Amino acid sequence: MAGRKILMLTNSERGQATVCLSVAHEFLLRGYDVHVASFNLLRPQVEEMNTRAASLSDGAAGTATFHQIHGTAMLEVYAQRWSADGLPTHPPGFYGALEAFRSKFAQIIGCWTGPEYMQTYESIVAIIKEVQPEILTVDPLFGQAIDACRTLGRVFTVLSPNTFRDHVFQPQLAALWKFPFTGSGYPFPLPWSLLFQNMYLAIQVVKAYRNSPIMKDLNSYRNDRGLPGPVPIFSGLRNPRIHFVLACTPEIDYPCHITERYIGCGPILRPFRSIAVESPDLAAWLAKAPTVLINLGSHVVYDAEGVRQCVEGIRVLLDCRSDVQVLWKMKTEAKSDVVLDELVDASFTERVRIESWLDVDPACILQSGNVICMVHHGGANSYNEAVSAGVPHIVLPVWLDTYDFANRVEYHGIGVWGSKNSAPKPDGKELGEAFRRVLASEESEMMRTKAQALQKTLPATPGRVLACEKILELAGEGAKKTE
Repeated sequence: MAGRKILMLTNSERGQATVCLSVAHEFLLRGYDVHVASFNLLRPQVEEMNTRAASLSDGAAGTATFHQIHGTAMLEVYAQRWSADGLPTHPPGFYGALEAFRSKFAQIIGCWTGPEYMQTYESIVAIIKEVQPEILTVDPLFGQAIDACRTLGRVFTVLSPNTFRDHVFQPQLAALWKFPFTGSGYPFPLPWSLLFQNMYLAIQVVKAYRNSPIMKDLNSYRNDRGLPGPVPIFSGLRNPRIHFVLACTPEIDYPCHITERYIGCGPILRPFRSIAVESPDLAAWLAKAPTVLINLGSHVVYDAEGVRQCVEGIRVLLDCRSDVQVLWKMKTEAKSDVVLDELVDASFTERVRIESWLDVDPACILQSGNVICMVHHGGANSYNEAVSAGVPHIVLPVWLDTYDFANRVEYHGIGVWGSKNSAPKPDGKELGEAFRRVLASEESEMMRTKAQALQKTLPATPGRVLACEKILELAGEGAKKTE
């Protein structure tokens, strides 16, 4: 039904917004009137999406309209609270996870003050009234957007980059005894020796969250202004009429309980042309040798010691695989560049290409056929990109759910957690051993084979296409209102 309006509400951080923009692209190709509402940080990415959609459709696609949501973006709040680099890191293990949840989790979830929260909420209400969309999608971490939809009685679909395990309530209290608690770094399946620690950690985290002065103040402010209950993210989305479209499949997640309202579409990635078209120069360089891609995402910033340890680990790789080259996307502190210059020589730079930013989508690089391993921080999108390419992983997690993805990689046998003894910081010797195991040991072929086998379980249709079709299917009930 061409021309119907869809409004997509999302936080502006890449980890959350990528799935929104990927699916928005598909709606544009189908002639829908697409509107994206977010903080101003996302405006350039929406403009880039419009340009790409026009290019890939030979000008046939429409143009998405961007609506700026007033207020402060989540990442900007994090930067003000912790550092200019954003997200707070923490070590795994019982005490690392417990301290992170006690001291930071409430500040992460309730990062806005009451007035800031309501400013954004009211802005979203105004946008919905102005656009009058027939279809609505919402980021699951965007409490103000969920509150706005509820206030206006609007049906919406949750569009999430996260997994079934992150969203689906597990029966028989399985979250306590079967699955490692988020941020703990405990392995899956959870060994009996860690059962009571895992249960105690979960209970303490819930208590800390409920008793947090930050959350009490925020919820009290919301409640006094007519918004019922706590901030509605994750556990606040239990209404059976709310459906979830996820960038996941049962095969690439932990084995867990799934209900019908959680729809897995597989990795939801942005469209791209071949690497030869996107970047002829990079394509020519990738074709020179089997390549390891190191990309720790947009939030991880290397300090001087982090640079030193990674260089040490990369040298191990270069020594044990004389045929391999490395593409290293590295965002550093200013003083780290000096350390890097001191550490590397001509033989290193001849085989290691360092970029402060990748102008080409990492998925495009991975799909070139030249990448034999991806080193990433354990973000959902990075995990999905590597799974889609069928290459082994080395994960260097830094906080919360990134530890879960490090364990998923080991559970599926498609790579290793490369900093298990040093996280959230890398250690050169440990990283070097991870490179050796994944690319130069008796285990290497098994990991490569399992990565390719897992790739083959993914749907043949791209995740963004399936997500678009599922949202349209669910929108058939769009005339009804939520409770």
